[in-house]
Amino acid sequence: MKITDSLLGEHGLFWQLFSLLEGVAETAETMQEIRHAVAWMRPILRTHAVAEEELLIAPLEARGASGRSVAVLRGEHNDIDELLADVAAHEEVESARRALVTTIAVLRGHFAKEEAILFPLAVTLMSESELHALGERWAAARKVMLLPPSSPRNLQVVPNV
Repeated sequence: MKITDSLLGEHGLFWQLFSLLEGVAETAETMQEIRHAVAWMRPILRTHAVAEEELLIAPLEARGASGRSVAVLRGEHNDIDELLADVAAHEEVESARRALVTTIAVLRGHFAKEEAILFPLAVTLMSESELHALGERWAAARKVMLLPPSSPRNLQVVPNV
């Protein structure tokens, strides 16, 4: 599996988590609810950001892709963590809810940029074998077992005609 496919798969889950966070922002009545949501989201996002930085951004930078877009995306990882910490630091529910909505918008924008810029850049600058090798490193770090493409356990879904 290519690293871009692996990270895109993680993005699919995050898009759903962002919707759950929006629900918290809409319905939270206490700071405890908001802080609890932020407390589970921050480490998950940080783990994902580290994977992107080590398995995609660093190899791209090593190939000379150190342009503004790559630097911005790397910087946004820290900015997002700070925004989430700020949400949890609020004392009043209404201000925390507004800050959470803003943070979710930043998250959605960041993930969209990665999908539109970073992942296509990796596919352009890296060979298939490099992308697969990085995907294998991702799988090992995530403790995911990848089956070879020819494995009989890789089932194909055939639509009813």
